[in-house]
Amino acid sequence: MKLRGLFGAVLAVLPLLALQGASPALACPSGQSRGAFGWCYPNIGGTVGQTWEAAKKGDWNTVAKGVGDVLITVKCPLCAVAGQVILKKEDRALISTIVGRGVILSSVGVPTVLVVADGVTGAAQAITLRGRAEEQPMQQPALSSRAAKSFVADTSAACIVDAAGDGARVTAGWVSAPAFVDEASRDRVQFPELDLRKGDILKIRAPECAEYAKLPGQRSLTEVVIAYDDSQIVPGSKEKMKFFIWGRSEGVKMAR
Repeated sequence: MKLRGLFGAVLAVLPLLALQGASPALACPSGQSRGAFGWCYPNIGGTVGQTWEAAKKGDWNTVAKGVGDVLITVKCPLCAVAGQVILKKEDRALISTIVGRGVILSSVGVPTVLVVADGVTGAAQAITLRGRAEEQPMQQPALSSRAAKSFVADTSAACIVDAAGDGARVTAGWVSAPAFVDEASRDRVQFPELDLRKGDILKIRAPECAEYAKLPGQRSLTEVVIAYDDSQIVPGSKEKMKFFIWGRSEGVKMAR
């Protein structure tokens, strides 16, 4: 019944969209053209404009080239690698992930980055995950000491990634704020309200993120136990990963 009702609602909207596209009174403003679902998009020149126009038409190869070109110009070696992969393969699944939830790129000896892109404008970003210390440079009140605690993530991560098996830094990312259960008290607390300290043990699960197999040096994990190091929240749209926690591996399982 629910599917039938949804289908009926879609059918009811389609004539309105057709009418909107045909009506001179509802024509797009000057400098814009009508694209998918009857929406108006600006006409933009240059590489970004070409990517924008391609996205309106569903031309994924051109979208891939636009985003790939932008990633190569970002000052981030790992981003350049991702950009080359996109340009070489024009991989729709990979580009869909980058313009969707984003991709975590991890490498030994350099900060982990989140690569996100806008499939409409072609604009790409590389957000360096440095942790709360750099987000909040002002001195924080001293916390009372306590023994290390153990927590289990009650919310699966979107992805868990490390640099090709180097467990020194394993990063988990969530689209929505995760909740954790204290294994001793059984209290359930949502991040970032959770009192996490360096050395706390975190047990996290995630589905396999197959796109990481296409990126050199990256490995997707489905289950991990880490000693907490730091975390960060970044701004982003509702479909993108925004909540990140990382630490040293205390035991990992490869994605199958």
